[in-house]
Amino acid sequence: MKNFNKLLYLFVFTFLFLSGSAKAELLQGSVFELKNGMKVILLEDHKAPIIKHMVWYKNGASDEKEGKGGVAHLLEHLMFRGTKNLSGEEAEELMEEHGVISNAFTSQDYTAYHQFSDISKLEMLMLIEADRMRNLKISNKDFSKERDVVFQERMQQIETKPVALFMENVRKKLWGEHPYSRPVSGTVEEIKSLTREDAKEYYDSFYTPENAILVLSGDLDLDTAKDLAEKYYGSIENSKIYKSPKVYEIANTGKQSLTEYDEKVKSPKVVYAFVAPSYNINPQKAIALEVLEEYLGADKISPFYKKVVEKSKIAAQIAVSNGFEARGYDTFHIVLHINPEVDIKDLEKETNRFLAEAIAELDEQKAEAAKKRILARLVYVADNPEDKATMVGAMAIGGMKLEDIISYDEQIRKVSYEDVKTAAEELINDAPSVFGLLLPKNMESEAAQ
Repeated sequence: MKNFNKLLYLFVFTFLFLSGSAKAELLQGSVFELKNGMKVILLEDHKAPIIKHMVWYKNGASDEKEGKGGVAHLLEHLMFRGTKNLSGEEAEELMEEHGVISNAFTSQDYTAYHQFSDISKLEMLMLIEADRMRNLKISNKDFSKERDVVFQERMQQIETKPVALFMENVRKKLWGEHPYSRPVSGTVEEIKSLTREDAKEYYDSFYTPENAILVLSGDLDLDTAKDLAEKYYGSIENSKIYKSPKVYEIANTGKQSLTEYDEKVKSPKVVYAFVAPSYNINPQKAIALEVLEEYLGADKISPFYKKVVEKSKIAAQIAVSNGFEARGYDTFHIVLHINPEVDIKDLEKETNRFLAEAIAELDEQKAEAAKKRILARLVYVADNPEDKATMVGAMAIGGMKLEDIISYDEQIRKVSYEDVKTAAEELINDAPSVFGLLLPKNMESEAAQ
């Protein structure tokens, strides 16, 4: 399975690729619903005989029961182990034999399974995916094996990576008791304690048609899409214990700080994490924050970059990302890779000053330039069936209607620099936030002075 953090970065980047400068028909799509409640989105693209097939479920780590962290991600692994009708090995051999690229990922709010192939293999993909939607077979042997795999992933990708652990701690401090504070992987203790029954209960609760969105992108017409979706997914019955995933309220945790030291860290890292509205919570502010992300994060063009990298030389590089597709609130991140020789005593004060100055300097001309950079990149996603499916699926699973997704470029055009500036000021001044500082172990005495 792909590392979700990398994929989430790809999502954030991909959102900026949707083209407003392109003709509207490049993003046209159709949406329909099966009798069992499963939503289907078709994105026709007849340039080549290919198809991207994705099934998105409206559940993720935030829907796990307390103490059962990691079960959503573990179940993602188990979904590849086979069903009552087709073993995991048989399904894998079919995919390989026909040149199908297949994978999956899990987030806080959703889980998705996707395949990319030539159009002639679509019925095979639908047959396999529909089968495991309700017929998954979880043997004790498969469960133990995949739990071990997930445990090893946790050890290799998180427990041995100081930055990854630090980002988890920033998230915990930012979200407090909110389910978003939970790591998608689960903790070491939680993974070890998971049982086959935990996975089965989660599967029975959420892997059901009314909780799913099917996205089809490629060389397919609407009539054929309807016929095939009905043929393979239409007869699947809904789970009797399904409960619609919740949108949790946030507890205003105010402004907080977190400093950690680690001997494996060579250069300091600064992390700003702000609770920010997703599109599902506040569309206008979410769009404004998309523009803010571009304004602050554009290397060598951004006033913020010029201040912290080129002029003051506090940082060697920066990264800015805006959460957008969450079911509830999301996170706006600013990450600075600090030069090792920088005096850390006034680091928070200095970076705060440069951030405030950059926002104060935002004017209509700079906002329009940021918007044009976004719109100039959007055409590439619209021209790629894989990118379109991923983008549309992520936005739709977060609550956006298809017409809102298609008009994303127009929403970018319409947002004013005043909207962006107001959203930015509210973010840095009023939003719950964490200022995180990760330092080399040898700086601990210096910070204490």
